[in-house]
Amino acid sequence: MSEPAAKPNDKPATKKADNPFVEMIRNPAARTYLLVSAGGLLVACAVLLLFQKSSAAALVVLVFGATGLALRWVVGPPAVVVVICYFAFFPLGLPLGPPTGNQIMGRQTDANLLFSDLLLTASALVHLIAAYRFHAVMRAGMPFDAPAPFVKPGAKPTVRPAEPVRDAELWFLFARVGAVVMAGQLLWLFVTKLKVDFRRPFPLRFFTGISEESGYFGNDPDAMFNGLSRFLLAAGAILSLAFAVWFVFWYWRLQSMNRDEARAACLDQEWTTNRRGYNQPEKWRGWMKRKIAGTLPKKGCGAWFLVVGLPTLLILLVLIVLGCMGAYG
Repeated sequence: MSEPAAKPNDKPATKKADNPFVEMIRNPAARTYLLVSAGGLLVACAVLLLFQKSSAAALVVLVFGATGLALRWVVGPPAVVVVICYFAFFPLGLPLGPPTGNQIMGRQTDANLLFSDLLLTASALVHLIAAYRFHAVMRAGMPFDAPAPFVKPGAKPTVRPAEPVRDAELWFLFARVGAVVMAGQLLWLFVTKLKVDFRRPFPLRFFTGISEESGYFGNDPDAMFNGLSRFLLAAGAILSLAFAVWFVFWYWRLQSMNRDEARAACLDQEWTTNRRGYNQPEKWRGWMKRKIAGTLPKKGCGAWFLVVGLPTLLILLVLIVLGCMGAYG
C-alpha cells in the first residue's frame, strides 16, 4: 500500500537553529579568529601583569575581553582598548590624580621602542582585528544597505562564508599589525622629540635627551613650553592632513567628470576670473543707450557738493587743525 502524498500546504521540516556557543567551535573561520583574538587578549594580560606589575589591569582586561567574545559584544574590543589606556594613566585603577611629571605606567612618556610597549600594542591590535572578523563570521559581514524601517522583519544580514581561513590572510594580519605598531612608535618619537623653536632660522629641532619635568625641553629656560610646542605641531599636522585630503578629493572629482561637466566647470571658472572685464563694457553700453534715449539722471547740486564741496571742506578743516596746533605748540 502506497503512502499518502504530501499535501501542498504542508510545511517542510525546519532544522533547529544551532547553539551559538556550539557554532563558535564548529565554524572553522569563527574558531580560528576566536583563538587568535583570545591569544592576543592573553598576551596583553600577561604584559600588564609581568611588565607593568598591575594585576588589577590584567584582571579587568581579561574579564572585559572574555565576556565580549563569549557574548559576541560588538563594543567588547574597543572597551578592552579603553581599559588598557585607562590603566596606562592609573596603574592602580583609582583615579587619585594624574601621573606626576612625565610619568605614565611608571616611566617617562618620551621613552620609545620599549619591548613591553611594542608587545602590548601589538597584542591589543591583534585582539581588536581578530575579534571584529569573528563578529563578521558570527553576526554580520556586511550591514544592511537599506534604512532600518525598510528592512524586512526577520531578514538576516550577510555573513562571511564558513570556510577555513587561509594562511596568507593570517600572515597579512600579523604583518599589518607590525607595520602599524612601528609607525605608531615612530610617530610618538617625533611627537616627544620634535620641538618648535622660532628663534632659529629653521623652527624645528630634534632632541634626543629626556625632557625636563619642568615642562621645557633641554636646559634652556627661555625655550618654548612643551605643551605649546606639541599643540603647534599637532595643529600643523592636522592642517596638512586636511589639505592633503581636500586635494585628493578635488583631484578625484576632476578625474570623474564627463565632458559636459568639465565644460560647465571651465565656463564657470572663466566667468569668475573675467567677470570684471565683461562687466565694464556692458556698463558703458548701457550708459550710451540711456544717453541716446535721454534717460540719464541730471546732476544737481548734491552731486557737485560730493565731488567738489566735501573734499574742499575736509582740506580746510585739516589746515585749521594744523594751524591751531602750530599756534599753541
